[in-house]
Amino acid sequence: MSEDTRPNKKCLKSSHQYPISQSAVHCKTFDLTTYNPIELGTFTLDDNRKYEEDSSAPELEMPEKYPLDLNKGFETFSKVESDGSLDPLLEWVKRNNFDLKNVNFITYRGILRKIGTTIFDFYRNHWSLKLCKHKDTVYIMESDTPQSIDKRKRETPKDKQFQYWGYKFEDYMTTAGVGSEHFNVSGGFHSVSTARVGKHRGVFAAEVDCKSDKGYVELKTNRVIQHDRQWVNFRKGKLLNTWAQCYIAGVPSVWVGFRDDQGMLKNVQFYDVCEMPAKCEREWSGSAVMSFLQGVLDWSLPLIQHNKTYVMSFLDHGEIELVLEGEGHFVPDWFTLHIKENENRDDDW
Repeated sequence: MSEDTRPNKKCLKSSHQYPISQSAVHCKTFDLTTYNPIELGTFTLDDNRKYEEDSSAPELEMPEKYPLDLNKGFETFSKVESDGSLDPLLEWVKRNNFDLKNVNFITYRGILRKIGTTIFDFYRNHWSLKLCKHKDTVYIMESDTPQSIDKRKRETPKDKQFQYWGYKFEDYMTTAGVGSEHFNVSGGFHSVSTARVGKHRGVFAAEVDCKSDKGYVELKTNRVIQHDRQWVNFRKGKLLNTWAQCYIAGVPSVWVGFRDDQGMLKNVQFYDVCEMPAKCEREWSGSAVMSFLQGVLDWSLPLIQHNKTYVMSFLDHGEIELVLEGEGHFVPDWFTLHIKENENRDDDW
């Protein structure tokens, strides 16, 4: 992930703010039935996060017995971290010669989820994004915040163990509870989709955990819930982010594994993504999430000028800020060359 190297604000040529008011929480103008993500293709990243063309999502194979030990294999756990770049997605675009004409933005699903859920931000998570425009498409990638940098510096072995429990749960859920000696925690299977958010057509990639006969499946872990207040927090945090993550990418099903503090998987529970907003209507609104995402895109995308890089951040609870970072763009040269060659080929015709 790229480091946040924004210049002093006194040197910035422009700055724009998008206020987050309480009225946004009650803005429910987005019709959830009209959103229709369409899968364009897939790719896989290997253990070293190298691109692989041939790919297939793992099959859901449910364990038959519990408890299961999520600590198994942790001693040999290692992970290659993502740098947040769009390169794997752009590699898919190039290899499939996908035409980005009439595509307003290209990004990852997780970025859209972060923007939309900001109005119900239970965990007070800061985020920062970099944006640039090449031709008529805005490219959006994740950037570091002071909070994320500090979190990495303070990461403990226990934090890494919590991460591993989630990966091991995915392993158990795709091996009928047997588990694998080696499984990919650095890359994984990705689906590339296109969808419209209001008037903006986007292309985005989403990592997918596995699939069943009903479609793609998202897998999550959570601490065993013991009292009502924990259920409220579960709906406010875990289910909000899980719903947005799945809805944006068209993933219909979720299995949540409940584990204790020692990493023992006690049981699993199924959630239908379509039913989540009704179950959580006291805590959040899916329509408000998508209305807010659409509003931020409506505001920010027209402000992005060609061959300039911007940083859009949510660093406090009053506003989203968009600032000009500098001249130029972060789209890799090999990709801009690919676009240019395609344009020359079209001219020859």
